[in-house]
Amino acid sequence: MKMTKVLSYILIIFISSCSPQKDNSEWITKFTKSNQLIEVTGNMMLQDFSLTDSNGKMFNSSTLKGKVILLNFFATWCPPCVAELPEFEKYSKEFDSSKFQFLAMDSKESLSRVSKFMKKHKYSFTAVIDRTGEVLKRYSVISLPSSLVIDKNGRIIYTIRGVRNWGSPDFKKFFNILIGK
Repeated sequence: MKMTKVLSYILIIFISSCSPQKDNSEWITKFTKSNQLIEVTGNMMLQDFSLTDSNGKMFNSSTLKGKVILLNFFATWCPPCVAELPEFEKYSKEFDSSKFQFLAMDSKESLSRVSKFMKKHKYSFTAVIDRTGEVLKRYSVISLPSSLVIDKNGRIIYTIRGVRNWGSPDFKKFFNILIGK
């Protein structure tokens, strides 16, 4: 009798471990194509950088390790860029900051201008300033807005040029899948 119970437990464990895991690869493929996310092939990694943030403090990209990152390149003078920022503010509040980081990178503007802009719009997400354009060049950013999606291992997996509907439920689902929710 005892042996039958033990074998039953082993069988239950075996069956449950063999049940199919939720595979989102098909959904991600459809989503990325329909939203024109360009898959980055190879092993392009987020390289370390240190830039001043909108509060005048030094920000180092090494603090992002282990997180899914949405890095958005923008400028305060760019209307499409500015239009996307409210959704990114929501992302910075909705997603677990230990697993996901939204980072805005301003292109070649002054600390004063970016700081005033962030305060005026009451944005709480981190915005850093690439005064020389070095980081933009490193990632071949040729237009604003542009974004990079970076996985937990620091590998750049998608690049996005132009405006997107970041508030759509599908984008939130996409990031939740990447985070592992």
